Amino acid sequence: MFILAIKIMRLMLPLLIFEHSLALRLRKLNLAKDDLNLKTQQEELYHHLPELLDVMKVPDVMEALRSAVKDSSVSPSELKAWRHAQEAMLKSTAPIRDWRSEGSSPLYDEVFFKWFSGHMKKNPSFCMKSIFIPIPWKRIVEEGPRGERDHEKKSGVKSFWGLDRAYEVLTSLDPKFSHFTVMSQSHVGQVIEVGGKRFEAVKWNNILVFDSRGMDGSQIMYPRIPIPLLRQTEKIKQNENQRQKQKQVFFAGSCHCFQAPSVCETLSRAQMGPGKAVSPGRLPNGTYDWRINECDHAIPQEQFQTFLQQSTWTIAPTGSMPVSFMMYEALQAGSLDILPWYQPRNMDKFIWLPYHDIGVQWQHGIAEIVEVAQLKSLKKIIESIPEEDIARRQKMLKHVQPLFFEEGVSAYITYMVRVANEAHRVWRDLGYEESHLGRAVDMLRRKQFS
Repeated sequence: MFILAIKIMRLMLPLLIFEHSLALRLRKLNLAKDDLNLKTQQEELYHHLPELLDVMKVPDVMEALRSAVKDSSVSPSELKAWRHAQEAMLKSTAPIRDWRSEGSSPLYDEVFFKWFSGHMKKNPSFCMKSIFIPIPWKRIVEEGPRGERDHEKKSGVKSFWGLDRAYEVLTSLDPKFSHFTVMSQSHVGQVIEVGGKRFEAVKWNNILVFDSRGMDGSQIMYPRIPIPLLRQTEKIKQNENQRQKQKQVFFAGSCHCFQAPSVCETLSRAQMGPGKAVSPGRLPNGTYDWRINECDHAIPQEQFQTFLQQSTWTIAPTGSMPVSFMMYEALQAGSLDILPWYQPRNMDKFIWLPYHDIGVQWQHGIAEIVEVAQLKSLKKIIESIPEEDIARRQKMLKHVQPLFFEEGVSAYITYMVRVANEAHRVWRDLGYEESHLGRAVDMLRRKQFS
């Protein structure tokens, strides 16, 4: 009996193995089918990601940005909820919204706040879907803690009152909404450094930061989009900034170094002037007049503006941060930028320039980026650029120039907030890690330029 059972088992074993193998194959086929269906679904959603605008392919940059947000639909209930939440945010940040010291020029973040609050008051249907966090970051992160100005407009006493209030705002954000803020002359790493480790607990990854400084490397991860570093100034008249340029290269500015003299001497600003890497005067048989002042050599503001407007090129070195006001003042005046580049300590090897995502070409376009080590050869580099290429670059700058004034930056921010929200929704539906607001924007950029 026992022997018969063994014989039957031997006969059945291949059948059992076959059935098990068949079951495994069917399971794999079903899994593959599920994977294929998921992949197809993901590809369909991927195609629904918004295409980023290419400003070089449109006749009017400002009109294209405005038109891109005109069809942004919002239901009456969504509009009501957003305006209620935004008004609550304006109220909660009001005590710390003392933007600057008396007599100082407004930075762009203050300009954007006035633009934004004006639209809130004048247009009942105005809605950005994301909640704007209007905080005067430079004042509360630099001026208050340094004792330059506290919340009672007193000087001489270090104050963290603004940072304390900002922390309360940032840790009580409504999770039903995405949020964004504008940082002029400040950055998240500085907020954490000055405000303390408590700010590391802020959910920065769900706050889209429009960052004019670009100081944070990849060690501090949060969604950020570059914007120009601007002060509010009286706009250069169109007929002035487009006047015929002279064959001239210009530099004037402060040394802007607060480190040891041995470090300051290596910076690009310190290499300008008589006897330096970039000296005044023409090359033998050269076509450009190099109007190069030594750093900290002061010239009147009116003369400074005149040189910007006359010069084909302006050398705009970085200061203590990767960007400077001068690089954008030059573009406003219609002068092409020469950007000496170096890698600051503890930072990634990158240069912080806005509008890449919408097609603005910096290198070999509206600017020439050179490493600091190349400054001794700078005159030869610029002199070797053909006249037809200079004309192409100037035409390109004229086309994108509105982006370097306050109105253009505001239009761009409005557009990118909308793009970020649309991308965020798609990646949330995919269930990916990229559902975080800034990661969604990053994936969108990869789609655009892959």
